[in-house]
Amino acid sequence: MPILRTAIAILFLTLSFSDNAAAQAEPELGIDKTTSGIVRQIKAKKRSQDYVRKRGWVQGENTKKDGGLFFVAIGVGTNTMTPTDPGWVGGRTFAFDEALLRAKAKLAEYIGTEISTSLKRDYERNMGKAPGKNKADPTNSAPSIPDDSIGKMKLLLKAKLDQALAKEGIKPDSPEAPKAVGRLLREKSMEKAVESVAKARVSGVQVAKIFESKGEGKKGQIAVIAMQSDKLKRMADAIASGNYSSIPPGKAKKPLWDQVPTDPEILSTSF
Repeated sequence: MPILRTAIAILFLTLSFSDNAAAQAEPELGIDKTTSGIVRQIKAKKRSQDYVRKRGWVQGENTKKDGGLFFVAIGVGTNTMTPTDPGWVGGRTFAFDEALLRAKAKLAEYIGTEISTSLKRDYERNMGKAPGKNKADPTNSAPSIPDDSIGKMKLLLKAKLDQALAKEGIKPDSPEAPKAVGRLLREKSMEKAVESVAKARVSGVQVAKIFESKGEGKKGQIAVIAMQSDKLKRMADAIASGNYSSIPPGKAKKPLWDQVPTDPEILSTSF
């Protein structure tokens, strides 16, 4: 039964979102069935960078129209086999795996930067607003416990920063706190803590697009554009835990078979 539920969940998530959504409003879960992934004359890495730019994205943190964040990263892998080598197909698979791992590492790096930046912003916003200091101010209450695991881990990071500030005699709501927090976040112990939270966030990663270039008698190159967002993470968490109540709402549109690219050039660069 757990396997059946997981299969149903994956099918539901695959069918739930159309590829016709606006790029910025719904960047994830769309399927590009018009842009060929085969690259001629230039390298796959350069083509992937151009593709990201034309979509209005940047490598790193991006913001959707609804205010939600999504992260985009490019990873590159090399196929050491030439097209005439019997092991060329296996080399392509290895190159794809290599590229995806590198893209995931970059996603973790970008997410870590966002976490550190958001923590610093929290201290800047909370200057002079210690919880309970002004009970008449509804924005001055104690922070609520987030539902998501990343939010809870960020609270733990903030608690660790508060402890470090206390050791230096600095109050979390004081004007000195933001600058001190910036320094503390550069220390090895905090860097590792932020890194662990960022790595935990890198789940439910979507391969948004793949480009492949190969020269005559030369090594091939595969570039993977990977994407991560809160929506994708919630989907991954729902499938992993079997708790499908957290799946974002969606309505089935195109059947699964109709989502498979029919253009041979696009299909050949789909993993």
